[in-house]
Amino acid sequence: MPAGRPSTLTAEHVEIAYNVSKQGGAIGTVARACGAPLSTVKLWMQRAKEGRGSELDNAFLAAIEEGRYKSEIRAIKIITGSEDPRDAQ
Repeated sequence: MPAGRPSTLTAEHVEIAYNVSKQGGAIGTVARACGAPLSTVKLWMQRAKEGRGSELDNAFLAAIEEGRYKSEIRAIKIITGSEDPRDAQ
């Protein structure tokens, strides 16, 4: 990791990111829930995507991706299991 300020990312942020994403929260919502600026959250994710992230950066991105996946699956189950055709819209 390049020199500079130490990261403020913690394991608690990873858990928050997963839980918020799993409920369908956007990245801005994840940032607010973590108490971090959106630019910082995007930096954590970008470092992981570029392969230069710490273990926590990688875990943070994975938590968001897993949460999003679970959110999408839940939404699909709701839509496909509903009798109301408006749900498919």
